Amino acid sequence: MDYADAKPEDIPKKLVEKHKKLLSESKTALQNIDRIKILEEKLDQINHWIEESKGKKKEEYLKRKEAAEAELAKLRGDSSSTKVSAREFEQRIAEHERALEYWKTQ
Repeated sequence: MDYADAKPEDIPKKLVEKHKKLLSESKTALQNIDRIKILEEKLDQINHWIEESKGKKKEEYLKRKEAAEAELAKLRGDSSSTKVSAREFEQRIAEHERALEYWKTQ
């Protein structure tokens, strides 16, 4: 965002918009990290069930595994979710919330 051409009275509004966008992105990335952890645990459990089952049940678990792996691959494709820790996203969220509160009053 370029603020050089903005009127001084418009800058707080633009900053509120910016922080809302960044807050939303950070929350989404944090949700993706949580979902990745859940899917990894789910895959561990499904692999155990596959080892213990036979026939149609095993086929069902293999389909579940395939679906979970596809979702996991998609989430891992989002590089921002895998390169930054959940704690860092929590800190970013807190910072953007504080910035929003400040700029809303300006």
